[in-house]
Amino acid sequence: MFVIALVLTVLEAAHYSEMIERAIPEWMAPMITAKFNLIVILVGLILMALAWLERKSERRRYAHSSLERDDIQPIAATHPALPKPEPFRGTKSEGLGHNIQFVGFKLIQIDPGLPDLALAALCFENILIPGKSLGNFRLAELRVVYRDFTTGEVIATAYPAKWHDSPDAPIDICADEKRCAIIASSLGSKWATDSLIEVPINPELQYGPGGTEYKRESVPLPLGRIKVKATLIGAHNLSIPPVEGILTLGEDGNASFVENKCLTNLFSRCKTR
Repeated sequence: MFVIALVLTVLEAAHYSEMIERAIPEWMAPMITAKFNLIVILVGLILMALAWLERKSERRRYAHSSLERDDIQPIAATHPALPKPEPFRGTKSEGLGHNIQFVGFKLIQIDPGLPDLALAALCFENILIPGKSLGNFRLAELRVVYRDFTTGEVIATAYPAKWHDSPDAPIDICADEKRCAIIASSLGSKWATDSLIEVPINPELQYGPGGTEYKRESVPLPLGRIKVKATLIGAHNLSIPPVEGILTLGEDGNASFVENKCLTNLFSRCKTR
């Protein structure tokens, strides 16, 4: 279309140039004709450049519209259908939710021949949901606060509590996996827990790096009943409702735990294994 318009424009300019040549004096004809021819050439070059740019723009619009048509096509037209995901275990995934639940208390005997060496632990499980994919509860840590049964005064705070059979803390609790955190340890007739305390760094130095650091320290726990509040915390400040109950510590490694809801609801199914 642009080529035809260009040809018509040139022909029209030639027609008018003939009319102009007849109307002007003969002595001015060569000068005007030369200038007019130069103008016609310049106009022709400008029209050719505009035609080239318009054609390039049309190609770009065509390519863009082709890409848009490809984008709106259904995936099944170009890719095979993917199978539906099934419940999986132990796969780390940020986008999938967890199903962490408190599943009860556990008394762990360190040595069957030495019954007074025992560990009291609270257990949590990432319970599978039938027909749904399940992600991990990442970077799990347990914070335990111990209070006097009568006065409510804080006896100790364990954070993070040690996980049984795991030197690392925090840990990931994978799908369909149960992990137990130690809240008290027995040696003979004495019970204790590990508590984090603040220790000054280089307190004797007036200059240089200072501040505080945290250090684990064994804190004795009294025999009898103790109020306990345990909060499980994960990555991105995830948490579940705190577990609150009564921890009873006895002699010779005997211990038990009763959750508060078990005390108020006789029909609840509480696990104390």
